[in-house]
Amino acid sequence: MGGCQSLDVVIPSRNQPQQGVFLEKAVRSIETQTILPALDVRILIAADPGVQSSVIPVSDRCSIRVLEADRPSQASALNAGLSVAEASYVAFLEDDDQWEPPFLEVTLPSLQQLSGSGRSLGLVSSTQLEVDSTGDVERVNDFATPSGWLTTSSTLKAVGPFDSSFRWHLDNDWLGRAFAQRVPRLHWVESTAPLKPQHLAQVRPWLLKVLQLSGGTCQLRRHDWPTPLIRRLVHPGSGMAQIAIDPERQKQSRDEQARLRSLYGRCPW
Repeated sequence: MGGCQSLDVVIPSRNQPQQGVFLEKAVRSIETQTILPALDVRILIAADPGVQSSVIPVSDRCSIRVLEADRPSQASALNAGLSVAEASYVAFLEDDDQWEPPFLEVTLPSLQQLSGSGRSLGLVSSTQLEVDSTGDVERVNDFATPSGWLTTSSTLKAVGPFDSSFRWHLDNDWLGRAFAQRVPRLHWVESTAPLKPQHLAQVRPWLLKVLQLSGGTCQLRRHDWPTPLIRRLVHPGSGMAQIAIDPERQKQSRDEQARLRSLYGRCPW
């Protein structure tokens, strides 16, 4: 990549009993990136108000800064991290997820190629391997939550912060604004994933939705790993798990999706 470049990693973190365990694993997954030490990484842990210092891990390979959001919400935490992000490249990693060791080695060069066309805009994302608390694999999730996002500071300035009026689908809204700005996107898939639309329609309909609902801004590319570059923990405290069992949250989710369709003509993926 030429020289030591800088990356800010924003980790939104909720105050809850497993917070320290989650943060420890997330930070270790950053420390074990194969691209280090050729990359100067700063970790921005953006937590709910009142976070305890005892849950914050120590790192010998990355600097860590802790910030408190103005209120307990994912959007507020993400925006608190973005407010102090200074690096040319910014990534997101939710505290209960982890990057596989080659994540940055694969995604950063591709972002540099994608954003080298004058406007310096670009977004890279990834499929995700969902696992339970015992480590057993549940499925591959083709929708890219922010844990798989790597972007440029220019893109963040063009798209703006996360909209805190969205509780569940703030990532879809941000993608919708990115698509409106014609931000080019590269979505990395595992080495065994299909790429042709006719095959996606048969066996990976969600992956086809990533293409169809991106407004023509997204392309797929395979990496060499047989599994996704992101490990996403599925647990009862996650947002999607809460939606699945709570009728009120299901209604909130439906209302937000209807709002997205009103704003963008579709629910952006």
